[in-house]
Amino acid sequence: MLNKVLPYGNLLNCVLARMWNFGEDGESTSLRIDNRPQIVRQILTENWSSNLPWLSISFNKIYPDKVIDFLFIGSLRTAQTASVYHDCGIRYVLTIGRDMDVKIEPGMFHRVILFDDFPGENISFIFKEAFGFIDQARKAKKGVLVHCFAGLSRSVAIAAAYLMRERRISYEQAMSIIRQARPAAHPNEGFVKTLREYESALINGSY
Repeated sequence: MLNKVLPYGNLLNCVLARMWNFGEDGESTSLRIDNRPQIVRQILTENWSSNLPWLSISFNKIYPDKVIDFLFIGSLRTAQTASVYHDCGIRYVLTIGRDMDVKIEPGMFHRVILFDDFPGENISFIFKEAFGFIDQARKAKKGVLVHCFAGLSRSVAIAAAYLMRERRISYEQAMSIIRQARPAAHPNEGFVKTLREYESALINGSY
């Protein structure tokens, strides 16, 4: 069985010209591409999995996941890819972590909050600063990327807390919204404990 790996540009040519003949000989063809939203939508809309059973597609997880209208969660790699900002309308980038080299373009806003992904760290200490920055993006009607290293724990915890505060919802409800967009979301156990305590504080009116 032959595997052919086509570059991203060739995929676009295939999409636009409907050039499916490279699989007609019965051989398997593999595509590995960036998870660019426009392309992912087209693949799903055209039902490639059923219409092109010989074609195997895998994605590089570069583009962020949209949690709500203006709020995106991503990884360090996301914040190093300029096309992400243009394609998603992102003008604000919130970095949660240390020693992360990100790409910020002129006219964008960047905030770094030094914080480690350890269960013993109290992530509520950075809620106020993080929420303030996210609110700036919301008021400006621009997209904001919240990222850490992998986009699974710190950034997810901040996004969950923000949803809990804004929508007055539970931790479980916030995580359900996030996991619909980013199924791998998994804040560490210390962050989960803090978020559940935050839920109780919101209910009691402490925040």
